[in-house]
Amino acid sequence: MAQTVLVVDDEPTVVELVASLLRRAGYEVVPAVGPHEALEALAHSRDAISLVLADIVMPEINGLELVKRMRKMRRGLPYILMTGFSVDILREYHKIGVEDTLLLHKPFTTQTLLAEIRKALP
Repeated sequence: MAQTVLVVDDEPTVVELVASLLRRAGYEVVPAVGPHEALEALAHSRDAISLVLADIVMPEINGLELVKRMRKMRRGLPYILMTGFSVDILREYHKIGVEDTLLLHKPFTTQTLLAEIRKALP
């Protein structure tokens, strides 16, 4: 059975692109545009989700807060956060501390994406 990645970004084109790359690599994908759609997707397919791949900077709920909420729904859920910002910008401008978080910096290659997913999955 293929592992399933919940891909979350507030940009539909990013969700579509990443989902396409992951499907070609053999993963099942649950796409979600924005954090609310992602929470709903996890609630409906909780046990099927192997990993959450979410953007950090999104309106209303940032990626780190989203993952915290998701891990209350499913303890220990693996995740990777994507960002186009440096850690300093995230901390100072967006007020998001990500020091102990697995980050995937945009833009990334398919090889980097797949390597990070393999590292994050049990």
